[in-house]
Amino acid sequence: MPIITDTDMPPQPEGKICSKCGNWRPSDSYFFDRGKRRADCSGCNKAQSRAYHAAHRTQCIENRLANIEECRAYGRRAAKQAYARHQQRILERNRAWRAANPDKKRASDRNYVLSHREDVQARSRAYYTANKGKRLRPPANREQHRLYERAYRQRHPDRRLASDHARRARLSGSYGAFTAEQWEQLKARYDRRCLCCGLQEPGIVLTRDHVVPLKHGGLNTIENIQPLCGSCNSRKHLKHIDYR
Repeated sequence: MPIITDTDMPPQPEGKICSKCGNWRPSDSYFFDRGKRRADCSGCNKAQSRAYHAAHRTQCIENRLANIEECRAYGRRAAKQAYARHQQRILERNRAWRAANPDKKRASDRNYVLSHREDVQARSRAYYTANKGKRLRPPANREQHRLYERAYRQRHPDRRLASDHARRARLSGSYGAFTAEQWEQLKARYDRRCLCCGLQEPGIVLTRDHVVPLKHGGLNTIENIQPLCGSCNSRKHLKHIDYR
């Protein structure tokens, strides 16, 4: 028969035996009293408190009425502490869920931004205005941030181009945006060919061309985009030509 040692046993939770009921209870089942855990568990302590109040009900009511302000202050402090503990439990639970479900968290954030775009933009503008002077980073952090942004642009060129197009649309007074995923789907629909000359990737690099140019009031949406190579896009310039 194998010998079981202490190292083979699963870790046991901390606790002790209650001085009143004689049962073993974990440490979180004991109240703190003057910085130390009480000898009786919380169940026995509550039962004793209920019995005392039942036996001295009139006296307890008189004492409460005589010290009503102190009782109210104590109740407010206790409620505030209980709410803080509740909020902490919620934060810990949310952190654990976000760590275990990063994809769901990103999808949830993206859906919230899409469905509350105006509110998010208003809060961002208000925060930027209120903290305009605080946004400057120390020199070391600024250089590190530049390196991070440069590496991000190199890893995600399609996202950077989509962001540049959205910025151009805002400066020209237009609106609308499309994602890198929508651009990839559009290229796949036309077999990754330039709609003007017919050349295909990877022999060329397809660029985003606005059918109705932004200068002429065109929208920066995927419905107003057609894939053209760099030469054909430059040759088209500001003309309204739909090759689709």
